[in-house]
Amino acid sequence: MMNSKNDYKDKIQMSAKNKKIMTVILAVIFIAFAVRIGINMLSSKDEEVDNSIPVSVMTAEETGFEEYIEIFGTAKPERESVIVPKIPATVEKINVKPGQSVKKGDVLFVMSTEDIDSQLKQAEAGYEIAENNSRNASGAASEQQLQQLKAAMESARINYEDARVNYDRIKTLYESGGVSKKDFEQIENGLALLKTQYETAKKSHDLYVQEIKPISSNIAQAQLKQAEAGYESAKKQHDDMIVRADIDGEIGVSKVEVGKIAGAQGIAMTVVDYRKIVLDLWVTEENVASISENSVCKVKFDVLPEREFNARIEGVGASVDPASGLYQVKLSVDNSSTLIKPGMYASIKIFDKAIDNAITLPIDTVIRDGEESYVFVLGSDGKASKRKVTSGADNGEVLVISTGLKVGEQVIFRGQDYLDDGDSVRVVTE
Repeated sequence: MMNSKNDYKDKIQMSAKNKKIMTVILAVIFIAFAVRIGINMLSSKDEEVDNSIPVSVMTAEETGFEEYIEIFGTAKPERESVIVPKIPATVEKINVKPGQSVKKGDVLFVMSTEDIDSQLKQAEAGYEIAENNSRNASGAASEQQLQQLKAAMESARINYEDARVNYDRIKTLYESGGVSKKDFEQIENGLALLKTQYETAKKSHDLYVQEIKPISSNIAQAQLKQAEAGYESAKKQHDDMIVRADIDGEIGVSKVEVGKIAGAQGIAMTVVDYRKIVLDLWVTEENVASISENSVCKVKFDVLPEREFNARIEGVGASVDPASGLYQVKLSVDNSSTLIKPGMYASIKIFDKAIDNAITLPIDTVIRDGEESYVFVLGSDGKASKRKVTSGADNGEVLVISTGLKVGEQVIFRGQDYLDDGDSVRVVTE
């Protein structure tokens, strides 16, 4: 009985102890819950109070302003020679490779002459024959024939003159009865025959001198010229099998291969001189009026972002291109360093005018409402103030603020599209 009573007392004591522990645990939970509610209430209270709009600001300052036109184009070499063999033939030797520097006259590659060697020999033989014929037409043979005709004419003349003298004597005798009519007629007929012979010899001589000899000489000369032209053409074709550079520059493209026919597929090689780069631009009529050969030009290339090059305007088109309605402007860039390669994409700025000590803002900072423009200025009270401004020139990136803004004022340049006049703001970036 005693043990049962003791056990019962122990159970009562344990139950009281557990109640105390549970009370402590509940108290801790309650306190934690109260703290959490308090934190949430404080946090909620702070969020309700801060209704400001986050913005970024910049200080209005006086800077130099340059108005320019930005155009895009592609670099071209000042000179480019496209090498296309005049006669397709098999390549025997290649002396150059892409990127190699060459001088005018340097041998680029050599093609086989097998197909035209026989043509050259035939043309050379024809030329030699025509040359001999020309010499004969105006040389010793021609002179000998002329002398023969001249001698025959002179002999016929002498015979005719002698016969005429004899005829005059016989005629006198005939008239006096000293010679019979038959003998006189025989003498008379002989004189007529000698006269005909003389006239025939003279005509042959004169015909040769005036017509035959010049015609023969001209024909021979014409044949000689024709043969010479054929020979020179064949020789040039033979020489064309050695393909040379016709300008100073570098090998741009090489499509030739030893053992393959060059010329059948078009371009075999290109030689480019890009010590000066050319940019052909096309501009609108609004822009062409502000461009002259004295305009300052700056060029940047996408693949050379850290470099800026000076450009010179070589010419401005005097008339509009009827197809595009644009005007052509040609620029050049010194490329002695050869950093710029043909085909590179370029951004060109052509500057029109400069303004010193101008307040400028990024274009997006200014909000336009109809014909009016305004900005938001940060006041000392932390509120945004809507300010009407007058804008002037722009270059596509920034514009000049003519009136409405003072140096040193804080202008909101990010977040301004969500503001109304008098809104509370907080600066999140400078």
